[in-house]
Amino acid sequence: MLITATISEINAKDAILSIAKTRQVTLPPSCLPKNSKVGQSVSIEILSRVQQQARQKNIAQAILDEILKGNGQNQNASQNSPQAQ
Repeated sequence: MLITATISEINAKDAILSIAKTRQVTLPPSCLPKNSKVGQSVSIEILSRVQQQARQKNIAQAILDEILKGNGQNQNASQNSPQAQ
């Protein structure tokens, strides 16, 4: 679930986020993106542990696929170069 919130207040101890004008979430300011300011919109994503692990696995697989695809292109290029023959 993705929730859009507005930063209502930031102090040394708390960051207060307003959601749909009727709810508030209090977090440590260190949880906010760097240089966040009052009035700025932020997104909060809530995932189960299983959803988070599946996402990490998919990202890792996509990165691995890109690395392997890149290596395949480099090998094909070097086999077709005049120096390789």
